[in-house]
Amino acid sequence: SHLVSAPEARRTGVGRRLMTEVARRARDLGCSVMRLNVKPDNVPAIALYESFGLSRVFTSRAMKIPWSVVEGWPAEATPFSDEAREVGPSDDARLEAATRLDAGLLAEDRARPGRVLKMIGRPETRDDALAVAVFDTGFPGIYPIRAPSVAHALSLVRSFRAHARPGDDLVHVMVEDQPAIAEGLLAHGATLKLEMLTMQGP
Repeated sequence: SHLVSAPEARRTGVGRRLMTEVARRARDLGCSVMRLNVKPDNVPAIALYESFGLSRVFTSRAMKIPWSVVEGWPAEATPFSDEAREVGPSDDARLEAATRLDAGLLAEDRARPGRVLKMIGRPETRDDALAVAVFDTGFPGIYPIRAPSVAHALSLVRSFRAHARPGDDLVHVMVEDQPAIAEGLLAHGATLKLEMLTMQGP
């Protein structure tokens, strides 16, 4: 889950040797694609990963939102909250395809304890009105979240409030490859914790 070299070992080739070994082991296991996250300002690491053929794919933002802030959102900011419903197994394939989620991800999340899966819209109708998110009550956090608008994203976040544990005063949200959604959450009281660049390649 992490590849790190000691400060005194940096710029000695140890990172290249570690990456080479990771790639070898992954190939031996049948993997054909490598994906990783790196801080956008980590220029030496990005250069190393690019030298292995990885390219920049998208940026993700991890943020946190106090539930008290969510509760204070006006109704006009969350017009779809009442439409949020549980994602059923029959929704999975179409919903994953429409929202660019990996096939099988929703079934995997549904099988994990403490996960709540919600969607807005009907998979059998317009793709551009579909929103989906998974809430991990134990973390507590929302990931993934896919939404066509800030209003859809805010509505999904609000719909999870009823599932939060009594002692939890905030929720973590990870937004991948949706800068407008991330900006919308920040404008509505979220606090940025971390920004990550996702890179991918053979």
